[in-house]
Amino acid sequence: MIRDLTTWAEALIRSLQHHMDSEREALTQYGRLAESSPDDHVRFLMRVILEDEVRHHGFFADMINNLRAEMDQSDGAGLPTMRRAEDREALRAQTEALLKLEREDIKELQQLRKEISKVADTSWWAVLIDAMEADNRKHIRLLEFIHDNA
Repeated sequence: MIRDLTTWAEALIRSLQHHMDSEREALTQYGRLAESSPDDHVRFLMRVILEDEVRHHGFFADMINNLRAEMDQSDGAGLPTMRRAEDREALRAQTEALLKLEREDIKELQQLRKEISKVADTSWWAVLIDAMEADNRKHIRLLEFIHDNA
C-alpha cells in the first residue's frame, strides 16, 4: 500500500510540476501585456489575471511541497494541516453569516451589471462585475467547505 501511495504521490507531483512549467509562458505573456499594452484597460485586466495566475502557481508549489514532505515524513512548508475547529458551532455560525453576505453580494452585483450596461462608456465594466461575481462564487465554495468540515 505505501509503495502504491508513493507511486501515486510521485505521479501527482510530476503532473503538478508539468502544469506549473506549462503556465510559465502564460505568466510571461500576461506580464508583458500588463506592462506594455497601449490600452489602460487591457493593462489593468492583465494585472488582475496575472495576480490570479501567480496565486494559482503558489498553490501548486505548496501542494508539491506538502506531497514531498509527506513522502519524506518530514514537516512540510506549504499548505497548512487541516484540523477540526475547536469551537465548531461558532465557526459554522460565522461561515453561515458570511455565506449570506456573499449570496447577497451576487444579487447586488447582478443588479449593478444591469445598471452599468445602460451607459456605453462603462460597458467594459461588466467584465469586472462578472469577475467579482465569479470571486463571490469561489468564496461561497470555500466557505461551504469550511462550514461542512468545521
